[in-house]
Amino acid sequence: MRPSPAFRLATLPFLVLLLLSCGKGPALFMDTPLHGTFLNAATVLVEGRLRNPAQFVSLEVNGVPVTPAANWSVTVPLQAADVFNRISAVGTLGSGAIQRKSAVLIVGDGVNSGFVLDGDPSPQSVALRVAETGLDQIAPIVESLSSDALDISALITDQNPIATGSMSGINYVANVVEVGFGGFGLDVTTSPTGLDTTVTITDFFLEVDLDLGFLGSCTLEVETASADISGSYDLEPLASDPSFVDVNLVSAVGVVLAGFSSQFVSGICNDPLIGDIVNLIIGQGDIQQLMQDGFEDNLADPDGTGPLDSPLAGGIQAALAGISIAGPVGSALGGVMEAEIVSVVEEVSGLTIAADAAIYSDSPDPEAPDLTASYTVDETFPTFGATTPVGGLPYGLAFAISNSAMNQLLKTQIENGLLRDTITEFLGFPLTAGVMSQLIPEFGALPPNDPIVIELAPTIAPVFTGAPGPGGEFAEMKIAGLEVAIFAPTAGETLIALEVDLDAGIDLAFTPAGLEFSLATPATGGIDLTVTTNAVNTDEPTLIFTFQQLFPLFAGELEDAIDAFPIPSLLGLDLDPVEVAQLSGGFIGLFANLVQRPTTTIQNAVFTDLSSSDFQESGGCWLREWRHRLSGNQFGNVVSANMRGMLGADAGCTTNDASSNATMAFQIDFDVVSVPGEQWTIDIDHSIAGALDRISDGYNDGIGFQDGGGTATLQTDVQGSYQIVGGASGNFDFAASTTQISDGIGGGSNDEYAPFSGSNGTTLVGTGDVSVVLNFSVQLDTFSNSNTAFPTANGDEMAIRLGKNDTIDNNFTAGSYPGAGSRNIADDGHKVSVVLTSVPAP
Repeated sequence: MRPSPAFRLATLPFLVLLLLSCGKGPALFMDTPLHGTFLNAATVLVEGRLRNPAQFVSLEVNGVPVTPAANWSVTVPLQAADVFNRISAVGTLGSGAIQRKSAVLIVGDGVNSGFVLDGDPSPQSVALRVAETGLDQIAPIVESLSSDALDISALITDQNPIATGSMSGINYVANVVEVGFGGFGLDVTTSPTGLDTTVTITDFFLEVDLDLGFLGSCTLEVETASADISGSYDLEPLASDPSFVDVNLVSAVGVVLAGFSSQFVSGICNDPLIGDIVNLIIGQGDIQQLMQDGFEDNLADPDGTGPLDSPLAGGIQAALAGISIAGPVGSALGGVMEAEIVSVVEEVSGLTIAADAAIYSDSPDPEAPDLTASYTVDETFPTFGATTPVGGLPYGLAFAISNSAMNQLLKTQIENGLLRDTITEFLGFPLTAGVMSQLIPEFGALPPNDPIVIELAPTIAPVFTGAPGPGGEFAEMKIAGLEVAIFAPTAGETLIALEVDLDAGIDLAFTPAGLEFSLATPATGGIDLTVTTNAVNTDEPTLIFTFQQLFPLFAGELEDAIDAFPIPSLLGLDLDPVEVAQLSGGFIGLFANLVQRPTTTIQNAVFTDLSSSDFQESGGCWLREWRHRLSGNQFGNVVSANMRGMLGADAGCTTNDASSNATMAFQIDFDVVSVPGEQWTIDIDHSIAGALDRISDGYNDGIGFQDGGGTATLQTDVQGSYQIVGGASGNFDFAASTTQISDGIGGGSNDEYAPFSGSNGTTLVGTGDVSVVLNFSVQLDTFSNSNTAFPTANGDEMAIRLGKNDTIDNNFTAGSYPGAGSRNIADDGHKVSVVLTSVPAP
């Protein structure tokens, strides 16, 4: 009959004790506390067991006598000032043999010191200071990032209508339909109220649809030499992701348009009578003020202190997304760093970001210990001056880290394999049994040429205490539970094992590699050794004394096993170290200047308009027009251009045909300034979008007056070519999807609309400095046929729309936007994109 599960469960403890006590020799067990336990306490209860307790003549725990028994316990005092408290249980057998069990506790007082659990943050443990000098150093990067983030065209058109109101009884509504600009600049200074920012847009061009109510609508072109948009912005943690900053407008937006000019180019305002009236009512000064007021209103914060951002604040916020403490450190550690920003303080001399830091490993070394917490000390968040605290030197960026955060870094690196090392040489000679026998005579029993290996393996993480080193070094680092195992591979067993506890002095150097450590050789008295294995039965006091004398010789090995800690960069800039210093409150401060990382760049971009000159001609009942505009800009390694145009013709009587033809062409020149060892790639794309339009102005009576018709034609492919000066050249043309519309004499009287598009690209790859020339062109033709011979005919309005409105009066509508197809004027034109990237040369 099988025993019941209840019976088996009830007898399990008895069976365990029977197995432990029968047929095995005496043994000492220490059950609690476990090695690596964190405590905020003044005492600890130590509990353990003895197997065959009668064979033990004595038992001591940290020197306190304990009566040998099957189960034993004793309360041991702890010293928070020592941080690492070793609990050692020593049992002596009647034979004189000694058994030991040992555990190291990490002890705090719960007020000035303690611990933070793995994955939890240390409050306000890291700081990032951007000084006024640093703002100047990052300005080019922020400007470039802002120009990418601030889509000026979308920024302005998204605010439509930009102006509404009434003037002299005429209600008006102004909507921007096209935006162009040549350059972009951003100036940022700090003040107690925030970041005082001025965005400067040069060669600013706007096309505005002005609805004048009962009078009708006009197209207004506005050009300014520059537009300055100023405001003050406050930085604070981003609610949705506190790892980043939130940018909020805290002042009124100011807009100044300089070198202002405007003209009505189409619509009712071109009517001789209505146009004169409108110009009298809305003069140049009125239009300028109307534009400025409209921008100020529409670029303001839409909901005041609410969650919505002003358009510029949103763009600047996107640009400052590179200000994150977490990413660079976490990725360099091979772990995770969560740094939630808790405050951003702006001052005249700079801004300071404070963050809580949680640092942990997400893929630890399977052979490394898995640590549950890290040691923390109470520290005061630092203050920063305009210069470094020791040398009084100017700096652009300071990164400060508390000892608590440093201990999280150490914990993470221990879990990733830090301090694990294998030593096979001593003083430049291979470690052999013969060499070791000079130190430990019992090794003489092995063949003298047998190799000996010493392995270092941490069991708990070292800690920074916040105090200076024992010899006046920069900082004190306590190391405990560092296992030193000596084994002979040929014997296949560990011969001697010890655990090392020491107080080390650490000096720090701030280098481009990060924060590097140098370990001061600890004095003999600062090294405690605990023997855990003695398979060769050597004299243990002599062994401990020998290793205390020799361990400083292994300090270099220990130092090499401590990695440099990475320091976060800002917006991808490199750090030029200035100083490392202890800050008020115990933080470690690293001061640097920000320098742009050398890389291959595009420089000196020049845009040249090679198109036919604009014309507008009319004679009686016929007219012809060509108008165009080239806009181009360069931001970093991105060059973009857009050529917009409109070609139109209309023969309104039988005496003259109307024919217009033009070349739309432009050139882009730029230099590639290379960095040795890099290979660059230039991706060049060009595309076209527009429409061929015909509006019938005639009819067919079958015998007399006829519909004249006409044609609108892209006479050539859209041509693109490149030339590397002194080297390769090539073409990357394409045919547009539709190239012609046509209607003959006496044809249909219906209007015709034919959109067209197309694109092509090429890639250039090379090394070294080069100059590149790009050329783009397309031939355009419009013809309105009046048929000068019988039958009489009225030519159709013919136009090619490529992103510009006509300026002809309202009797010509084929060249106007949105027109047929309700086209978005901003989408049309001949657009070019040039993007340079670089990688290490193969």
